[in-house]
Amino acid sequence: MTPLIQPFDPARHTEFLRDESLRSGKADSISFPLTESQVRQVLTPLFDRQIPVSVQGSRTGIDGRAVPHTGHILNLSAMNRITGMTFDPAGRYCLRVQPGVILADLNRQTASRRFEDAGQWDRTSLAVLDRFQNDPLPWFWPPDPTEDTATIGGMAATNARGIGVHAYGRARQHIRAVQGMDARGTLHVLDRGEDLDAFFVGNSELRVITELTLTLLPMPSQMWGMVFFFPRPDQVFGFIDRLIANQHVSEDTGMAAMELMDGKTLEILHGFKKEHPSFRSMPGVNPAAAGAVYLELHKNSEEAITDLATQLMDAAKQAGGDADASLAATDHADLSRIRLIRKAAPHAVSHMTACARQKDDRIYRLGYDLMRPDMSVSDQIQMLDRDMADAGMTGVVFGHAADSCLHVNLLPENHDDLITAKTVIRHWAGREKPGMNPNSKTT
Repeated sequence: MTPLIQPFDPARHTEFLRDESLRSGKADSISFPLTESQVRQVLTPLFDRQIPVSVQGSRTGIDGRAVPHTGHILNLSAMNRITGMTFDPAGRYCLRVQPGVILADLNRQTASRRFEDAGQWDRTSLAVLDRFQNDPLPWFWPPDPTEDTATIGGMAATNARGIGVHAYGRARQHIRAVQGMDARGTLHVLDRGEDLDAFFVGNSELRVITELTLTLLPMPSQMWGMVFFFPRPDQVFGFIDRLIANQHVSEDTGMAAMELMDGKTLEILHGFKKEHPSFRSMPGVNPAAAGAVYLELHKNSEEAITDLATQLMDAAKQAGGDADASLAATDHADLSRIRLIRKAAPHAVSHMTACARQKDDRIYRLGYDLMRPDMSVSDQIQMLDRDMADAGMTGVVFGHAADSCLHVNLLPENHDDLITAKTVIRHWAGREKPGMNPNSKTT
């Protein structure tokens, strides 16, 4: 076999047996290709020998997809170059990237307009870069999941959502083209005019992304954030339902995000902030609050965004929000800080699961994405709370309220709890209407 395929060494490679789900697997070999050609060199002999392959990026996922069960680990984290730039007929800049590029690195280089690998770009890309560096508008790639160390390939493979999903949709909507290989090492190239989903989910065979072309958008000149806290659960859900009913979340209103965090989420965030230095810049939250709603507004007019913010503050007050505890951000630095309140939620859940795992190593993270657009947010929460209480389970709920996608994370304290939690999740999946939830799967 090719020297690229290394025997699995527990002394060096153990971390590659798990992801953020805290599940752990096993493997016989591992590789870290740098180029598309090296991916083919790895895949071809493995296919000939019918050896199973697990594809990984930075392993930030929480559903266990990156956990190998046997065979070979194909880790793409070393394929982390931004390789070129184009300007499309619609007047947008597009970046060509390898799948292992980290989201935080992509955002940093795009914002600074300095690309670390530009010295290796072709003349066409360099000409576009010159135009980009002299363009007065700021540009960005909109997908913004809660983990900014996610790889672009992983975001494409999972069609990641993110805080701004309501305004910008999911990751694949901002991917113009994809290159990748099947298990035989055969190259496939798809552009936006074709069904990109077919490459990712339309075939049960292995698909390995080797290059993506990302479409950048002009960044809104005004981006504000607001967090409202509520003393009672009915006030939280009433506020959300009222905004939806009044069409504050309809198209072109400027509402980029409406993120719910229930009382249990706030409780664990309060303790998590104290223990994790990387989140100390996050504003404090009241652990006694019954819930909070994070809103993000994107507009190109200060007058328009001020008017929208005023409407939302009035609506929160009418719903019973705690005006003294409310938070607001009108510049990028402050926006990044209050965003951490929502972004820290999945990290806090992982921390609690890891603590439970120290007592029982059979425990791993268990979550479910509930998508019930046929139900109000208040009805969804009541259903979830009732089912968890009936099963004697503790859980936290947060997520994309405007798009009826709530992340439910159950918190088992022992293996018996884990078995019960899996039963509850299967129960939720069984009650969904066919086709309503494209991500529905039991664990």
